Amino acid sequence: MRWVLSRQPDVRVLVPKRLRDRVAEKMRQALGTGSERKGKEAMPKYDHIIWDWNGTLFDDAELCVQILNGVLSRRARPTVTHAQYMQVFGFPVRDYYRRLGLDFSSEPFETIATEWMSEYQRRRCECGLQPHARAVLGACCEAGLDQSILSAYSHDALEEVVTDCGLRAFFTALVGLGDHYADSKLENGRRFMAERGLAGKRVAFVGDTIHDFEVARALGLDCALIPSGHHTRDRLESCGVPLLDGLREVLGFVGVSARRSLRPRPNSEIATSAATPPSGHLPRARSASGRRGKSERKSPSRQTDVGQ
Repeated sequence: MRWVLSRQPDVRVLVPKRLRDRVAEKMRQALGTGSERKGKEAMPKYDHIIWDWNGTLFDDAELCVQILNGVLSRRARPTVTHAQYMQVFGFPVRDYYRRLGLDFSSEPFETIATEWMSEYQRRRCECGLQPHARAVLGACCEAGLDQSILSAYSHDALEEVVTDCGLRAFFTALVGLGDHYADSKLENGRRFMAERGLAGKRVAFVGDTIHDFEVARALGLDCALIPSGHHTRDRLESCGVPLLDGLREVLGFVGVSARRSLRPRPNSEIATSAATPPSGHLPRARSASGRRGKSERKSPSRQTDVGQ
């Protein structure tokens, strides 16, 4: 077999300049230039997202039902299914306990709440993050949105669990209560927004309960809710705000492209201050670099709370 090498002359197609210009213009209109696309991706609807923690980012509804049933059975009260739990759960927690038939005249609410918290603390490692939590937080960070958590958790417990899950670097602030009795987080929200100078029209709230909607409405914020195990879809529909089928839909709600690179900002760019809890004590925030990161799997238990 012989190989024959030959050199073919270059062939060029001559296109009139006017036609080339028209084709280029059509392509720009259809696809946008790289700078135009980048500009569109850099303009989300909001400057800041306030997240709820329990149920919204942390998948703990099933564990909450199990612990609740232990509390009820030890007091000879009927236990509940998960579906029944979603119909009665609410804030403040002491009112929700009353709806379940617990009598605070014979046993203080604080005793029951502390019992619930102790078991949740011991078993928190059975829970993990909601699907896509880390990716969605990363995409929002890349889009330039500040993010914070407003929770009915105690502040110290919130700092620990978020850090243990490897998410602390995504948030400019974590705002929790000064105790573990899970009353309203509205006053902390007002204080936080005033301290940060946040304008309601540029802040979105993402949660999973009617209380989250009530807090967002009182703060003048746009709100989206995710039915994720603590309230039924029917109850959330009564709020009249967007219901999302999972965390990935948050990106569309806030106007963030899902194609962004998914990584947290360096710790040096993160402000770790938090709103002062009601007790007046401001816990010292820990850097995420002080704890080993984890994938979206279950995290070790350290300290937790009765709050949602």
